[in-house]
Parts: sequence; structure tokens; C-alpha cells
Amino acid sequence: MGCEAAVAGLVLGGVMTSFLGWRSVMLVNVPAPIGLAGASVSWQALGLKAERRKQGRKEEETKTISRSGRDTPGVVTFTVGLIFLVYALTEAAISRISRISTIVPARYLRNFLRDFFYIERRERKLFVPMQFIKRPIH
Repeated sequence: MGCEAAVAGLVLGGVMTSFLGWRSVMLVNVPAPIGLAGASVSWQALGLKAERRKQGRKEEETKTISRSGRDTPGVVTFTVGLIFLVYALTEAAISRISRISTIVPARYLRNFLRDFFYIERRERKLFVPMQFIKRPIH
């Protein structure tokens, strides 16, 4: 299913740019992720309410950071850290690595990845299992 969706996206994107211009792609690429994020948040909220109703008691305080049992803070910090990694590498390729436009994103990358590992140490349901990170590469 994933391959078909990728091919369909490429074909539809090509058709849209051919007939409507490249700006028309933004009519799909901007609202779609916003709508999916909103649907995901509401789906999680509904699931959390149903889970609380099913238990019929207050949620116990745990050592986890996220209340829904998902590692949302870990996912967000990891994703933002990777965005800064890509931006820093792109800027380093365009300009010198010692320029401020490369150093600042690299520092943000360091901070977000540090926060990611801090969150992952405290979280019960991990986004990336630590055994996966510690595993040697052959």
C-alpha cells in the first residue's frame, strides 16, 4: 500500500504541476499535514478519554512524561533535532561550515538530541528502544 501511495503522489504531483503550475502542489502539501496532525491529536484524545472511562478511576501518577502512554515528547524532540541536522548539513554544503548559519542549527541539533536522550531515559514506552541504539553495527 505504501508503494502505491508514493507512486500515486508522484503522478498526481506531476499532473498538478503540468496543468495548474507548481504552486498548486502547496494546496495539498500544506493543509494535508495540518489536517492529519489535528486528526491524530483528536484521535489520541478520544482514545485517552475512553481508556480513562473504562478504568473508572483516576490516572495514577507515573514516572513517564507523557500522560497518554505514547512517547510524544520523544518523537517531537527527535524530529525537530533531525530537521536541524538536515538544515545544518545543507547550510554547510552551500556555505562554509564555520559560518553562523551552520553553527546555530548545529547547536540546536545538539540541544534537541540531548533533550531526546533525557526524555528517553525517563519514558516507559520508548520511541527508539535503547537496545537499538546501543547495538553494534557490523
